[in-house]
Amino acid sequence: MCDCNIDDMEFIEVVKAVESFNAEGKDMAPIRIAFLPNFTINHVITYCKFLCYQEGLNPEIYMGDYDNILQEVMDPDGSLYRFSPDIIMICLKMENLSESLIMEFSSLSTTAVKEEADRVANYITSVLNEIRKNTNAMILLNNFEIPVFPSLGICDYQDRNGQVNILRKLNDNLLDIIKNYSGSYIVDMDLLKSTIGYLHFNDNRYWHIGKAPLTVEASKLIAKEYMKFIRALKGTGKKCLVLDCDNTLWGGIIGEDGMHKIEIGNTYPGSAYREFQQAILNLYNRGVMLSICSKNNERDVLDVIESHPDMVLRREHFVSIKVNWNDKVKNLMEIATELNIGLDSLVFIDDSDFEIECIRKMLPEIKAVKLPRDPSQFRDLLNSCGLFDTLTVSKEDRKRNSFYREDMQRKDAKTSFCTLDDYYEYLEMEAVIRRADSFSIPRIAQLTERTNQFNLTAKRYSEADIKELGESNSSQVFFLNLKDRFGDSGIVGAAILKHFGTEVLIDNFLLSCRVIGRGIEDLLLKACIVYMIERGCEQIVGVYTPTTKNAQVKDFYRNHSFVYLGEDNGSFRYLLPANGACTGMPGYFKKVTIECNE
Repeated sequence: MCDCNIDDMEFIEVVKAVESFNAEGKDMAPIRIAFLPNFTINHVITYCKFLCYQEGLNPEIYMGDYDNILQEVMDPDGSLYRFSPDIIMICLKMENLSESLIMEFSSLSTTAVKEEADRVANYITSVLNEIRKNTNAMILLNNFEIPVFPSLGICDYQDRNGQVNILRKLNDNLLDIIKNYSGSYIVDMDLLKSTIGYLHFNDNRYWHIGKAPLTVEASKLIAKEYMKFIRALKGTGKKCLVLDCDNTLWGGIIGEDGMHKIEIGNTYPGSAYREFQQAILNLYNRGVMLSICSKNNERDVLDVIESHPDMVLRREHFVSIKVNWNDKVKNLMEIATELNIGLDSLVFIDDSDFEIECIRKMLPEIKAVKLPRDPSQFRDLLNSCGLFDTLTVSKEDRKRNSFYREDMQRKDAKTSFCTLDDYYEYLEMEAVIRRADSFSIPRIAQLTERTNQFNLTAKRYSEADIKELGESNSSQVFFLNLKDRFGDSGIVGAAILKHFGTEVLIDNFLLSCRVIGRGIEDLLLKACIVYMIERGCEQIVGVYTPTTKNAQVKDFYRNHSFVYLGEDNGSFRYLLPANGACTGMPGYFKKVTIECNE
């Protein structure tokens, strides 16, 4: 199944693949998805299952009763909340929610239209209120399709109170409503419809037969959109885009055509390559790392990047450049090592069938994307993949590439020191550890969603979760901000603590891969210990839950004088008594500020 391209499959093939798939014995992360629809969405669910399996996720699906959403969310002891969903999909069709706004619009007065639109908005608010009373699950709310044949014909759009503008205003109001519920997001159904067109999105015959208006193509498109959110929630999004050069960043072969004959500029086909680079630059500005992996003479490639007047991407945009005649498997492995990220965090783009198939066979963890023959399709291919989507774009995201360039400087400087302590002292590190606040919550949530290597329990938390944990009397959330002589690294670590009587449990403890190996973990752990002691607790318990990616921290607690307690449901527990804890801070930090208590 994992090798199948969903776009090349008939729906019946997807159904058979889902029905025959056996997750037993496979290392797949569970995910519980609840669908609350007011129309039939069976095809969407089938596609979601298929895409989850491809992503290494094992989905458990809850299907709400047809068009019974408000009643279902109002029961705190009902089956929805007993299911304990990770994600709740609210799938609404305006024809079922307000037939009058769709079918009877021309007969309504302006006052009646406003009242009905307000009723719809209040209904959605009530649904969201009830959900948030009972769960912090991610909420995905579909907005409404705009009629392509409005009730007043060509006069409709000319009137601000016409059907089209009223529904657009209602969709706009949904954005204001959803902002009041942390961890909730809009899925733009009208935008999705526009990508394939109304005639390919809706099947009116099946709407009348079984209230199933979506075509197979539309169902697949919606499932792909849902997967962007699921991928972001489960921390399986990609971090680094690795690019070939010839016939990828520009048309032609630099070693044969020379700088003045390669295709890059303002006229076709060079304009298509330039447009592709602009799309890549947009990812860069969102925090995606960029690298080059090309079989070429290094000087030829660097001359283009540094000197060609029509290049959008320049040397400073790349955190790693591998231009040589080595096989690309080796180069990609080196890029991952240099950036201290897993191979599964890489997306490799190339125009060569040979190179793409080689990477797919030798390094299946990497997402290898083959470019089409027509360069005018490159931009849309990149923009539609959703592989780099995140739930938030933080300040740290926008500076990520500069963080990694600074880290390269740190690594270069490290070679001139005999001991690590001397090197750490040279860095002049300044660390601040504080309780989570409104400014840090989005970044802390993002760390739990994206950090895999130095992540002791691999628990994923939404912004709503972090906010609730930080405000609770029985838990606390800390973040660590770091800067040194090379720059400000931003928020690079977090610890989540829960209190049980005289015991403090470290529910999660994680660091960005950018700062592993600088003793930051020692500082953050000692801050947790200080907090435990100041709170008057007698012991602190740490938990390690092994995953395929966090093996490097399996001995973290043992190496910090914690005593092994035993295994509990696949997790390993360790204990440190307060009277045996060392509260001294590492001496090589230039400055340490800890504000963990009220």
